[in-house]
Amino acid sequence: MKYLFISLSFVVLTLFLTLYLLFTQSGNNIIKPYLETVIEKKLQKNVHVETFTLKTNFIDLEFTVEKDSRFIINGNLNLKKRLFDLEYIVKTKNLTIYNINLNEPLHVAGKIKGNIHNFQLNGTGKTLEAQIKFLATVENKDIKDIQIDAKKIELSHLSKILKYPKYTDGELEFTIDIKDVKKQSRDGTINLLIKNGVLHVEELMSVKNSDKINYKLHLISKIEKNSALINTKLISNAININIDKSTYDLKKKILKGEYNLDVEDLNNLHFLTNRPLKGNLQINGNYKYDNQIYLNGTSNFLDAKTNFTLKNNLLNLNSDELSIVKITDMLYYPRVFNSFSTLKVDYNLTNKTGEVSLNALNGQLIKNNLTKTVDLASGFDLTSEMYKDSLLRGVIDKNKIDFSLIMNGLEGYFKILDGYINLETDEIDSKFDIKIQHMDFKGTIKGKLNKPDIKLSDSIYIKNKIDKAIEKNIPKEWQDTAKELLELFGT
Repeated sequence: MKYLFISLSFVVLTLFLTLYLLFTQSGNNIIKPYLETVIEKKLQKNVHVETFTLKTNFIDLEFTVEKDSRFIINGNLNLKKRLFDLEYIVKTKNLTIYNINLNEPLHVAGKIKGNIHNFQLNGTGKTLEAQIKFLATVENKDIKDIQIDAKKIELSHLSKILKYPKYTDGELEFTIDIKDVKKQSRDGTINLLIKNGVLHVEELMSVKNSDKINYKLHLISKIEKNSALINTKLISNAININIDKSTYDLKKKILKGEYNLDVEDLNNLHFLTNRPLKGNLQINGNYKYDNQIYLNGTSNFLDAKTNFTLKNNLLNLNSDELSIVKITDMLYYPRVFNSFSTLKVDYNLTNKTGEVSLNALNGQLIKNNLTKTVDLASGFDLTSEMYKDSLLRGVIDKNKIDFSLIMNGLEGYFKILDGYINLETDEIDSKFDIKIQHMDFKGTIKGKLNKPDIKLSDSIYIKNKIDKAIEKNIPKEWQDTAKELLELFGT
């Protein structure tokens, strides 16, 4: 009996001490240091509990973390049913996401209601200088449903805190609403909008004196099980892109879909081409991203039939029924040749090297400095010759093209066996060889592509013509001297 009394007394005393520690302010003050230790172990940071009050139906807890973050939690409890209905406030000067210290303040307040395994959390507040609102449902300690609404996120500010160059300005807002996050039956929507966007081309492309691009971007995604259906629209003063019927496999991480691209004025792409361009461009095609990008497309650019593929940074382009006149007009070059052609381009976007070939049928030269020079020297009009097939081959190495050109006509040929074009300075340097009937001409084409200098350097036909003129008009004793003088001037 004595031992029973002692045991009961010990139990009563233990219960009394437990109730004293847990549910009286004096006891709560004793527990504070222990509570600090528990929270520090969880957060791996210094913690100071400023206020702690626990009663059978109420809790009030306030603590700081590393002196720059404050947490306030208070509200009703039902310890018997393990239920809670709490309000909270979180303030921090240095927001950290995925171990990245953004050095940004966070101020959010809301409610938590439920039990330790299943509860609902909501809140509103401000971070990244933006307004945020969220609602999350937790089941069995895992997030089941989540809703997030964020507005007025300045992209320039986001770039600054992420320590990225300021590529763009604009205002970002997005909403996320996903149910059954971790289940195969998940579904939801993501809506993202960038308003008043301004792309800083000089910063992005490392080009000088480039205009800014104003744009608006809208993305809508519908999530169904393991797939996300995505529609994206980009509207800008340079280029418009619609990416429709895209799907993203959440399990395989593969993105694919259709797109169409529209450039109303090619001059707006000056930041890419570094030169003025005339005309417009429309492309339709498909794309796929599976660790690398694959792209294909078709276009009626310049009224030709063009298709291309892009894979592993390798561009392969083919174009049929392409007008040479329309190409030169598009490039703001003078018209020199009239024909329809087939174009083939193989180009590596990474090292900026490749090959180009152009095959034209039944073409004719158009009056230009070269035809005028030949006409003046021979009296023959090169524009009257029909070139049944012409082949240009070029090797691209960054900003230069080494090329050859062979044009076979009905009565002769036109050849450039070793030509060079500098795309950066827009200049050409080449030697030509022309044969028409019994006449031959050799010379050089040098200078700006839009107005090169044409010079004749050699011609057996002209030399024989001059020799005959000397023999006819100069006394015999002076003929050799006259020929030698002409040779000094390269004639």
